[in-house]
Amino acid sequence: MAFCSNCGTQAADNALYCATCGKALAPPSTAPEAVQTQSMSPPDVVYAGFVRRVAALMLDGLILGIPVAIVAAIIAIAAGAGSEEGAINAIFYLVYLFSAPLYYALQESSSAQATLGKRALGIKVVDLQGKRISFGRALGRWIATALSYLTLYIGFLMAAFTQRKQALHDFVAGTLVVDKYAYTDQPQLQKRHLSGCLVVFIVGFLLVIPVTAILAAIALPAYNNYRIRAAEGACLAEAKAYMNTAVSAGLSEQPIPSPNARYCRPMQPLTREDIQNSEPVVFEPFPPGVAPTICNSGDATCAIQKPD
Repeated sequence: MAFCSNCGTQAADNALYCATCGKALAPPSTAPEAVQTQSMSPPDVVYAGFVRRVAALMLDGLILGIPVAIVAAIIAIAAGAGSEEGAINAIFYLVYLFSAPLYYALQESSSAQATLGKRALGIKVVDLQGKRISFGRALGRWIATALSYLTLYIGFLMAAFTQRKQALHDFVAGTLVVDKYAYTDQPQLQKRHLSGCLVVFIVGFLLVIPVTAILAAIALPAYNNYRIRAAEGACLAEAKAYMNTAVSAGLSEQPIPSPNARYCRPMQPLTREDIQNSEPVVFEPFPPGVAPTICNSGDATCAIQKPD
């Protein structure tokens, strides 16, 4: 129902002009259309499962561990500790503790947001909002992995059961491990299931473990025997060189020099009387050598005394 604003006469609903005064009528007011607001739906995110994360961890271990072992061996040899297993292990862990934080933190805070192992598995590290993490947070995340190790790997296993596949160090650092296409403009490319290549890799890796163990069981004793023979051979060579010099000095009434004692040491000091009486001199090899070297102080002949 409409009324003329000029004379107040009632007009028909579809009338355009007032029948009494002829004034144009205002069009009937229409209620504004309801504005429908759509609630923002949560982003489609595929979280990296436990298997993908373990496979990435194994790959990173190989990628980082092999160069670190080579560098540690070079440093040990240059420092003259190439035959000492404890020294090599200590150098390895020192090099690893220096390189591993940089390897993980630099890559996970880079534009790739992932280490080489994670890239191969198609996953990346983000914060709880899906954004790229800083170097400091990436470094803190690596340090927090110590908690996952200290809990007897239960911290890693948490990634198989938590809602967003977070391990213990992810909770501490406030991070997520997701598919590389998550939080991008191509979320439909995310992989929701294990690929055939990943399954083959995991099966192959699991088969490599027992094969490697068998080879190690064969190779390690042989390598240990080689190290023992090398240490004993070095002791023999050093003892011969020392005895030639010492015997010559003793026969010419010159002072008897002290041994080098790099690979072995004499059980007792060599005297001029020992040389005159052709007394035997026993040289004890340094580890891992076992069998001593016996030298005749009369003619400076030496031989390794093997156990019966």
